[in-house]
Amino acid sequence: KLKTAAVTPAKGIEELELLGYCASAESGSEHPIAAAILDRAQQDGITVIRPESTQSIPGRGIIAKVDGKTVIAGTMALMELEKIEIPEDEDTTVLPGCTAIYVALDANYIGMISLSDTIRPDARDAIAQLNAMGIETVMITGDNEGAAKLIAKEAGIASVRAQVLPQDKHQAVEEFKKQGRIVAMVGDGINDAPALAGANVGIALSSGTDVAAESAGIILMREDLHAVVDSLKLSRKTMQIIRQNLFWAFIYNMIGIPIAAGLLVLFGGPAFSPVFGGAAMAFSSVSVVSNSLRLTRYQPNKK
Repeated sequence: KLKTAAVTPAKGIEELELLGYCASAESGSEHPIAAAILDRAQQDGITVIRPESTQSIPGRGIIAKVDGKTVIAGTMALMELEKIEIPEDEDTTVLPGCTAIYVALDANYIGMISLSDTIRPDARDAIAQLNAMGIETVMITGDNEGAAKLIAKEAGIASVRAQVLPQDKHQAVEEFKKQGRIVAMVGDGINDAPALAGANVGIALSSGTDVAAESAGIILMREDLHAVVDSLKLSRKTMQIIRQNLFWAFIYNMIGIPIAAGLLVLFGGPAFSPVFGGAAMAFSSVSVVSNSLRLTRYQPNKK
């Protein structure tokens, strides 16, 4: 969950003014960055004005019309795209492990807001379990490289791709697939939808956006990253039982059908009674179903 770590207004701009314009621009967004800035605005008692219009720039930020003024809030790439000049004497130092949101008002730079991220308490153990299962984990994020690597290190993720645009997340998934990998993508936002749809298995969090849920093959119904591990373990267990059932069904029929057809009679043995044949078929069905019911005893990860 992101939280506001520092507010750095430009010269001549008040801190509350910077927060107010940024929070107003972000008020229509469900992005975690927007939530963090709105939380800080609420704590500071700032009145948030609903924007007259908003334009989301995927992977870069947002442009909104607030009280008749144009507010641009996003990455440095968005500032460059909109040709916003940041004076050299302004403090644009990003705190270690933080992501910076730069804000401009009517094409004039008015400051930046630094956001820090904290990993979920269950993340490190869940990643460790995935690694133990032989699954390679990769973080693909739009955050800056410094913040991404810090979080990845805390979570135990070795491979990181930072400052990735939404379309590039999908491209990264396709790259892994071309390497012969089977890819599961876990995400919850609009930006994750293309990658979720392109992966072999898309896993969406129930708290995520509707478009992410629609793009995924699995929806996790509890707010716990151990559910990712559970879904994969349960899938593996299911496939194991399917293989067992197929094996025993084939063996059973390979032996039973010739006997029912009178194979033993050819060698002087007894004929197979239809009563015994029906009982044997019923036993076969019951054994397969009973083996499948072992899945009901699966216990979700309690850690």
